[in-house]
Amino acid sequence: MMRSVQSIPLLKDLSELQKQQLIDQTPLIPYTANQTILTEGAFGNDFYIVVSGQVNVTQAIDDRVVHLNTLSSGDYFGEQVGTDSLIPLNADAQAALQEVPARRNASVTAATAVECLVIDHALFQSIRKPIQTALESNIDARNQMSQDKIFAASISISTLERTKVLGIGSFGLVYIAKHVPTGRFVAVKEMYKARLETSKQMGHVLAEKDLLSSFHHPFILKYLVALQEERKVYIVTESLLGGELFQRIVNPAGVPTPLPMDSARFYAGCVVKALKYLHTRNVAYRDLKPENIHGYAKIVDFGFAKKLTQKTYTLCGTPEYLAPEIVMGIGHGFMVDNWALGILIYEMVVGDSPFADIKDDHMTICRSILRGKVEFRKDADPEWRRLVEGLLTREPTKRMSCLAGAVESHPWFNGFAWDDLLAQKMPAPWTPNVVAGDDVRWFSPVDTDELTELKEWDSVSPEKDWSEF
Repeated sequence: MMRSVQSIPLLKDLSELQKQQLIDQTPLIPYTANQTILTEGAFGNDFYIVVSGQVNVTQAIDDRVVHLNTLSSGDYFGEQVGTDSLIPLNADAQAALQEVPARRNASVTAATAVECLVIDHALFQSIRKPIQTALESNIDARNQMSQDKIFAASISISTLERTKVLGIGSFGLVYIAKHVPTGRFVAVKEMYKARLETSKQMGHVLAEKDLLSSFHHPFILKYLVALQEERKVYIVTESLLGGELFQRIVNPAGVPTPLPMDSARFYAGCVVKALKYLHTRNVAYRDLKPENIHGYAKIVDFGFAKKLTQKTYTLCGTPEYLAPEIVMGIGHGFMVDNWALGILIYEMVVGDSPFADIKDDHMTICRSILRGKVEFRKDADPEWRRLVEGLLTREPTKRMSCLAGAVESHPWFNGFAWDDLLAQKMPAPWTPNVVAGDDVRWFSPVDTDELTELKEWDSVSPEKDWSEF
């Protein structure tokens, strides 16, 4: 029991005596899969901490049951906020303070076999002070997540009105759309089913949707909902109108414009946190590059991302960012992302990637990667150089890792306020001037000829079953 209590981040600031009180006075209650733990509308003031397993939080909205969140080990429900909040069950702690049971504003059901610590009113009051900061820091994030879920439940194809096209790809286009009932703007990735089938990309799109829908992190594109009709599928996300990081590194004429060291550190920090989040969830991103990081710095395109249970052998990614193990086809894992991070940090400071070829010949680039020679200016910052060298270590097992914390603790990041970055309290090096919800000035103009070519797929029906989308 003590091991369980010690492993819960929320309880780390409790004294040893308080932890012992929890062990002595708090039951560890098991629930079976699909068992109801709390019912929306019922009264109660207990505080729950998930020790093992997962629970689903749902809320009844307009005669529909909307999934708000999935909570796992270390998560909790019952923290203190106002009773009118949309955060699942946050009225509990207020009820504890008022010594009156509160009405549950959501239901909680065991998604798997679950064990929860159930803390009663009196004990919660005795430990509330040392955990109050942690509870309050989570309120905004939980509230935003719940509101996003409710908004997503109101989105349908008929409620979206396309305004500006952001880009065109092989399988469809990305555009800004207005959600007519609310006036909010979203980004929509629209793809033709038949085109995806012909290119054998159906599985990749299904995987991309499943992965993106499972993430919730400030530096990863926010997924809202997936939709489909007879010939098309749609992935709806938040709209990011600040353009690409690539535009901060290379000017419109194609001339490199290296970033100041502090700016590079800021953007690198965002990527480090995002990669650590992904790797903790056994996901390799595999396509890190300046074109896939937007605004305050968010990773956006998950077409190459993959859930890993063992080494994978797929050749994917951008040539200049490929790790040696991908080039050699010997199997790879998460460490390819750390290699790509090293390339990104180098490119931000220098203005070009270390293995670039003036003719952009892929074979020449790959040979340079395998040789592994990285050139540095004599006056290069020594800590920056050591970090890049650590990330661009050829042997994956010796390469510096985001997951292990080696990057965050590297001297190049000395004094860097990681908590402020994660809370987005740190001033960004550059803030885009966006005047409207569909202001696309920071994106390159779209080739209308490509849009015409895509229209050819309007009349082609898919042959496969897309019900899993």
